[in-house]
Order: sequence, then C-alpha cells, then structure tokens
Amino acid sequence: MFKQSLIPLLWTLVIGVLTGLPGNTFPDMSFWKLLQFDSAAHAFVFVIFAFLWGVAFSKQRDFSFLARHSITIAAIVGIVYGILIEIMQYYIFIGRSAEFSDMLSDAIGCLIGYFLFKMVYGKVLNLLRVSNTRKWS
Repeated sequence: MFKQSLIPLLWTLVIGVLTGLPGNTFPDMSFWKLLQFDSAAHAFVFVIFAFLWGVAFSKQRDFSFLARHSITIAAIVGIVYGILIEIMQYYIFIGRSAEFSDMLSDAIGCLIGYFLFKMVYGKVLNLLRVSNTRKWS
C-alpha cells in the first residue's frame, strides 16, 4: 500500500506545510481578491487531495473495503483533514486564523474530486469488479 500512497502522502504534506506558514508570507491583495483566490486555491488543492487518495486506495490490495469505497473514504478523510488544518491554524500556527470559508472550500474541493474520480475511474472500477466476480462464478 505504501507504493500507491507515496504521491498522495507527499501532497498531504505539502498542504500541511503551506497551511502552516505564517499569513504574512503570502502576497498582499485586497480582501475580496484574496478571498476569491484563497477559496479557489483551497478547493483546487483538495480536488487533487481527494482524487490522489481515491486512486491510491482503489489500487491497494491489502484492504478490500478500502478499495471498494476508495473515493468516499478519500473525500471524508479530506474533509476531516481540512477541518483539522483550520483548527491547527487557530490554535497552533502563528500568524494564521481559522476560517469557515476555508473549511467549506476544502469540502467543496473534496466533493469535486469525488465526482472527478467517479467520471474517470467509476466505469473502469465497475468493470473490474464485474470481471472479478465472473472469474469466481
């Protein structure tokens, strides 16, 4: 499972590091421009997060439940991770603050990643499941 998880794990670490940086390290923009950019950026990184973890979970063969429900689990983990990041920004990270809009953007990104995964891999995974059940019949 480690081989499939390496890239999503690195992406998870990148998100963690970037969200832990002090707020003054980012460019100074007007409030509305920053809010629009920030929300889109949060959604984008969590689209990638959910998609990468969905692929990794679906390709691993150690846990069949995880493979069968890969993208659902990845999206839930992503939403929880986004919430935890905001909690850490409030309590731990210096120069950062928690924002509900960031949590919402993270969750929307995970949902987009969920649907993107379903569009790309959904039919393929269903075909593989059908062919595997036919082998055992």
